[in-house]
This record gives sequence, structure tokens and C-alpha cells, in this order.
Amino acid sequence: MDINKVNINNLVSLWESVGDSFQITRSGKGFSYCQVVGSEWPNRLWFHGEDPKKETMKAAIEIVRESSVSLSVSYWGKESDTFESGMEAEGFVKKSEQIGMSLRLERELESLGRIRLRRVDSESDARLWSEIYPKSFGYAISATILLKTMVNIPFYLIYLDGQPIGTVIAYPTENAIGIHGLGILPQFRKQGFAEEAMGILLNNALHHNVQWATLQSSSMGKNMYLKLGFTEDFLMMTYKPS
Repeated sequence: MDINKVNINNLVSLWESVGDSFQITRSGKGFSYCQVVGSEWPNRLWFHGEDPKKETMKAAIEIVRESSVSLSVSYWGKESDTFESGMEAEGFVKKSEQIGMSLRLERELESLGRIRLRRVDSESDARLWSEIYPKSFGYAISATILLKTMVNIPFYLIYLDGQPIGTVIAYPTENAIGIHGLGILPQFRKQGFAEEAMGILLNNALHHNVQWATLQSSSMGKNMYLKLGFTEDFLMMTYKPS
């Protein structure tokens, strides 16, 4: 099994699920993209192969430049130096780097029982999730997206003593669970709540015979996942027009 493909397929499937709900996922020759008006996410373009040809890159860049919605370009190919120099030559700058990580689910993790996760299933939940999320990540996912997709995408609020303190998405594809958008409000950080939320999600996946957990982490957040047993697998870079 190519775990990198499992990871990437989970992420792309999440973006496509949002795009399909708004009927705005589009494909070109060698790439796809989705645009959601009024939201900052997912709003991106991604390539189908690891090493896109020059004509593919040119067509993709034109889509980004002509889009009425600000689009980012995500890339996880092997020829990163060539790709990066090509994007820079076209006037793009690197927006972020994330580390693709994975864990084979083989053992249950200990839970302290301090928090609980509640799946978003109402308009009030969606609006609350949407209010909390940008306090961790600095960009917004609109409540409209949650309301359109919450039947197929499991969004969760993280609660401590009846108070919402964070967000997370646990998106299943085939034999993997993808963890996305795990964020804890600043005043509740460094108390182990993110690790505890991960434990709940991973144990639940294990009980449902899911084999793998995948995610994409910032360099600052990767140590928590390494402690949980995740491995570093690949680098994902995201670019934006300068």
C-alpha cells in the first residue's frame, strides 16, 4: 500500500466533497480546483500527478489568475525544487509548508476522559464551529460549508466541562481516517487537549477496523503527532499569487 497516496486521496476527497456540494469542483488537463464564494477554504487548485508538465502548470496558473475567488495551489510532488522555481518565475510565493504524516492503527490509546467530542448536526453547531475555527488557524471556514456538507463530512466541536474549546474534522476514506482542522482555543492550549481529542478519534477509528490515520501538520505541530506514533512521509507546499 502506498500510504502517501492514501493520505493525499483523503485530503483531495475532502476538498472535492465540499466542491461537489456547491457544484463547483472543476477539472482541467492534469489538475482540479474548487471555488467557494464567501469562504477562504478550500478554494484551491491541485495537480493530479507529482510532476506536472509545463503546459499543465501554465493552464493551471491561468485559472488561478482569472478566478474571481482567491485560489491557492497545493503541490506534493517529488521535484519540489523544479516546481518551486517554476512557480516563483510565474510570480507565486510559498504560502505554507505542511508535513504529510500517517499512523497504522494497531493499539488503543489511553484517554483521560476530560473532554468530549460532539458532531456538528445543526445550524447553531455549524455557526459555533465556524466562529471557533479561525481563532486557531487565522482563516475562516463558513458555516454555510458545514451546513451543506455536514451529512457527509464529520465536523466535531471539542467540549471541556460543557464549554466548546476547539474544532476537528475526521474524514473517512476507504481504510483511512483523515484528521483535519484540529485546533484548540489559545487559552486552553498546552494542557494536552489536542492529544486527548486525537486519542478519542483514533480509538474510535480502531474500533471500526480502520487501518490508517493520516493528516497534514505544520512544523510546529508535528511533535505532538510524532509522540502519538505518526511518521513523517512527505512535504506539501501551498503557493499563492504574490
